Amino acid sequence: MPPPQISPINRRIDFLEGFPVPRTILLICVPKGIFYRLLESKIPIPTARRLRYAETTKIVWAPSYRHARAFLSTIEPSTEKGGFLAIWGLTNAQYCTVEWSAQGVARTLVHAIDAADRSGRTLSLAGTPGWIDRKMPLLNANIDTTGITHLLENKTVTVKRILMRWISFPEDDKKEEEAVADGSAHAKRKRKAAVAFGNKDSKLKRIRF
Repeated sequence: MPPPQISPINRRIDFLEGFPVPRTILLICVPKGIFYRLLESKIPIPTARRLRYAETTKIVWAPSYRHARAFLSTIEPSTEKGGFLAIWGLTNAQYCTVEWSAQGVARTLVHAIDAADRSGRTLSLAGTPGWIDRKMPLLNANIDTTGITHLLENKTVTVKRILMRWISFPEDDKKEEEAVADGSAHAKRKRKAAVAFGNKDSKLKRIRF
């Protein structure tokens, strides 16, 4: 009796099952309604791998920076490696609050970096097109009793500039390699993990600390 024939689809599924399933957390820092409206109207048909990964992806909603920081602090340490800590709309959670500043974003980012490091995940950041170039004040803002935000008169910086304290971008890779070769401790610290950010086409692009 001839052996049963295995279709190409079954062979591919068996092949995919040989890879470890990633431990991914997706933290969305905007209300559900807003995020759903931002989704593309035409979503491509998911592949077998994407469906398998989706089953192991934990989605968490954090409409404010307080929610985001609180959740990040609850992520437990792990000796396992792999998976992503993906954060969408990091700066959205802080817009029009006292934390809308370089100081505020840096505080939240430190929580994210620590959570990714202790859980063995790769940190991934994304947002609406152009979010990486958005400007904000260096210092925190004030909010009066009417809820109106008053930005303090000081210099502004882009989100990218804030991230550059921990992250080296692709165009800076050559400079980073030279710094590491020279023994720069700061440059070496920036290479401990990986992160991704949304470019102008809203696609994720890998960069390094």
